Amino acid sequence: MRISVLIVLCLLLIGCSKSKEINIVYSSDIWGETSHCGCPGHPVGGIARKFSFIKEVRRYHRGVYYFEIGDTFFKPGINNEQIKSEIPKVDMYISIFNRMGLDVFVPGEVDLLAGVDYLRDRLAKQKFRVVLSNLTKKGAKDTVFDRYFVDKRYGYKICVFGLISPELYKSEVYEILDPVAVARDLLNEFKKSRCDFNVLLSHLGYNEDIKLLAEIPDSGLSLLIGSHDGGWMSSPRRDGDVIVVYGYRRGQAVGHIGFVGSLNIRMMKDATRIVENKKTIAKLERELLSIIKPAGENDPEEFFKNDSNTLFKIRMLKEQIVELKKNAEINPATAYYFNRMVSMDSMYEDDKEIEEIVKKAESNFVR
Repeated sequence: MRISVLIVLCLLLIGCSKSKEINIVYSSDIWGETSHCGCPGHPVGGIARKFSFIKEVRRYHRGVYYFEIGDTFFKPGINNEQIKSEIPKVDMYISIFNRMGLDVFVPGEVDLLAGVDYLRDRLAKQKFRVVLSNLTKKGAKDTVFDRYFVDKRYGYKICVFGLISPELYKSEVYEILDPVAVARDLLNEFKKSRCDFNVLLSHLGYNEDIKLLAEIPDSGLSLLIGSHDGGWMSSPRRDGDVIVVYGYRRGQAVGHIGFVGSLNIRMMKDATRIVENKKTIAKLERELLSIIKPAGENDPEEFFKNDSNTLFKIRMLKEQIVELKKNAEINPATAYYFNRMVSMDSMYEDDKEIEEIVKKAESNFVR
């Protein structure tokens, strides 16, 4: 039976602790991809695998939120005819997101190409919240979608808002308000309402995120999850008291950031490297067991004393494991956070129910 890295982390690092914890699964820039990338050597991706991963996170962690950020339904550069042919994808993703327990969806500029009114109507009665804090109809005060999301299910008051760059979406009917001004206003509101943890789901792009953070120091923002042009980023970045992470494109990897024992960033230890070391140790120990299996109950080094290549591998693996274990423990009383960028590879099985939903939607595409 397959024992996932997530279970290993829960048992070895976190110990399935009963202390307060918040875990956020985040994904961005799916670009309408529904299946594996088709790479012959290492096929990754697929929303059916993501479903299996999210179920596993929920099984072994508490306080789990799931956020999708921008450019989900279609691939950038898509034309109007292609959008019309792939409209069934919108309902497909909505159906799957409801099954996944999505909490917040932030539309990106590619999603808005389906039509703001159409998108608003299709998403109006779903289980998840659609948040875009700086998109309004020209001349109107209210935002088209929800301005923010507030939740207190897991013992903390979590406040979430979403922004899109004015450079990414132009319209004669709608306008994108200045992200910095909107961020300041909302974070001030969150402060007055005593939010414990403020999250920005950003579809501004990396450079604009940097500029925004420079404009709002000491604002009370806790976490920025970026999208639009983020690359692979396993180690979170610290900008003052703000943690910054990015999703990964085409559904090929899904992020998971966890906070244990506190939500005060200043007091928390970054345990990302410890998590990575635990994962590497588990992998090396499996490799070592596979190599020494022929030795049975015998001393492996004695058994392979005439096989210099195998003996070298055994000793090398043991040395690596010992070295990694020097930085693979954390004081249970320490408040900490960790971030994982998890590849959606064959380690995760395709959920059959989701596969059927995808096949049905794809059969309705007009080619």
